Amino acid sequence: MNLQDIIEQNLVKPLDFLAEDSELCRQIQSRLKDIGLLPSNGVDGIYGSQTQTAIAGGAGLAQSSKNEPNSNTDTQNPKV
Repeated sequence: MNLQDIIEQNLVKPLDFLAEDSELCRQIQSRLKDIGLLPSNGVDGIYGSQTQTAIAGGAGLAQSSKNEPNSNTDTQNPKV
C-alpha cells in the first residue's frame, strides 16, 4: 500500500502498521522531512523513535492550528 492510496481512499491505519510496511513508512518520513519534522538522514523506512517523535510533533502542530481563528485543520482525522 502506498501513501497516495491511503489519502485517496481516506483510509485509517494504526501507526504500528508503519513497522510492517517499510515503503509506506519511507513515504511518510519523506513528507515529515519536507515539512521540517524529520532530518534527511531520518528517511530510512524504519518506524522507530525518531519517526514517532516527528509524527507526534506533527500532531502538536495540528493541535496548535486548531486553536487559531479560521483554522480548518481536522485533528480528529490527521492525514500525512
